[in-house]
Amino acid sequence: GLRQRESRGATLSVFLNFGKNVVVAHSETHLGRGGTHACGVMAAKLARCAMGMASSVGEEVPTQEDLEVPTEGDASEMMSPPNSRKRARRTKEECHGNAASRTRKSTRSPAALVGRAFLTVAAAAIGCLQDAGGGRGTRNLTTDEKWAFVSDCRVAISKGEKTGKVAEKHGVGKNMYARLEAQWHTTSSLESQRVGNCGAKQILVGADLDKLRKINQDCNGDKTFIELAAELKEKHQIVVSPETVRCATIRDHWRSVPKYTCPFLTEANMEARRVWAHQQTKDEWDPRDAHVDIDEKWFKTFSRKRKRKVDPLTEKAGVGRTPIHSKMHVPKVMFLCAIGVPNMARGFNGKIGMWRCSAPYTAKRTSKYHKKGEVYEKDVNVDAEYFEDMMLNKVMPALRAAMPWARVITVQMDNATPHVGKGIVDTMQQAGMEYETGPLIRIIAQPPNSPDCNLLDLAFFNSLACQVSKRSTPNVDELVKVVHEVYNTFHTPEKLMKLWALKKAVLQRIAANDGGNQFKMPHNVLGDAAKGARQVLAPVNGPRTER
Repeated sequence: GLRQRESRGATLSVFLNFGKNVVVAHSETHLGRGGTHACGVMAAKLARCAMGMASSVGEEVPTQEDLEVPTEGDASEMMSPPNSRKRARRTKEECHGNAASRTRKSTRSPAALVGRAFLTVAAAAIGCLQDAGGGRGTRNLTTDEKWAFVSDCRVAISKGEKTGKVAEKHGVGKNMYARLEAQWHTTSSLESQRVGNCGAKQILVGADLDKLRKINQDCNGDKTFIELAAELKEKHQIVVSPETVRCATIRDHWRSVPKYTCPFLTEANMEARRVWAHQQTKDEWDPRDAHVDIDEKWFKTFSRKRKRKVDPLTEKAGVGRTPIHSKMHVPKVMFLCAIGVPNMARGFNGKIGMWRCSAPYTAKRTSKYHKKGEVYEKDVNVDAEYFEDMMLNKVMPALRAAMPWARVITVQMDNATPHVGKGIVDTMQQAGMEYETGPLIRIIAQPPNSPDCNLLDLAFFNSLACQVSKRSTPNVDELVKVVHEVYNTFHTPEKLMKLWALKKAVLQRIAANDGGNQFKMPHNVLGDAAKGARQVLAPVNGPRTER
């Protein structure tokens, strides 16, 4: 349908219907003044497309007379006011459904018809709208291309040919030649008349993008987009805006990563890590044995790593800052933790214990914290003697109580001085092997500078500290209660199995990188480990008894 706008050209609305009022494609475009004939051309093209689609699905095909391209007179008649053309009244047969066109039933359902014809007809409608875009091309020719186009048009005119074919060959509209001739007679030049901020946005590709990458690598990725744009201008005379630099980084798939640190590895460290990773990934654990990782961790009453959400009312009362006595001496507590591989078939959930590194202390005088003679826990320095006492009197009894079914319990720890100093490893090995009524305990030390080889340093402590930081811990006593509560409730056996699967994947990455630590942390193993966790955690059915 065509409708006239007041001295602003015509608007074309296209509806293609198949079957029982199934709208397949609908489009509407506004054409400039003088575009009436183009509207008719477009309508005819769409009608031909509809005829082809209708014939392919068995619909009623319009006659060729209905598909003729309208002339200027026909178009002006179509664009006459609606009141001048009254719609003919329907006959009795058309009203009551006895007409031949209403009695015929479609052989296809509307849904099947839409699924078959929608994409083709919609693409044809879009192509017709582009072809009938008011006669103007979309290309912006350079000065040389303009001269070549004008020369070809003049040659075609001298031969008595039309310039439309030349315009189609150059990919421009048919009126481009007339505009260029008018520009030449007016300004004696075919230079672009566009000034200021116009044209396509500048992008960084190819050699320019390589220069941007080199600048970013030299500064280790620490400069902002404004500084990168200034460096491009200063070093390579490439004038671009910071927004252009930002868009270039998005197209090149740059991403922002946190600036974490990792231990510095010597050649001996890398070789030890490589041998350790190959041994740990190659050897399969006997289900009758157990493996436990132990380590210490500081927990603070206040952590600045996480952000918090503040509503407008709270922000008016204060900016949400936490008052502390000293940012250099935040109250904190150290814990010794032991985590094993869960085995629910044996009734073991993977948790051995979490002990505060402290000692009982009697207050000598009354203070605002304690009364004279009161006994309370006071944090102590974890040295070799204290660690040996903790292992012999707390950790080893807890290991044998939690896993009495195991033949051998392997305890892995790091190479910190309190763990391996003063010959305490031999003492603990001897104590673990002399126990007669329970499982044997074997102590092993992981490679130096390798926190990613221990489950606690790799993942467990991070998740535990994240949950603790979400709770209110105004003092040390509340912090100890929260740590024990989160430890007992947050990590389920399924979560621990995922963490152990992550450790195994990290060991495989260490072996693949020859003992190095510059590798991407695996993430997809967490989802895959859930299947294995459900299988491992499933209870073992007992033997069937005869009735």
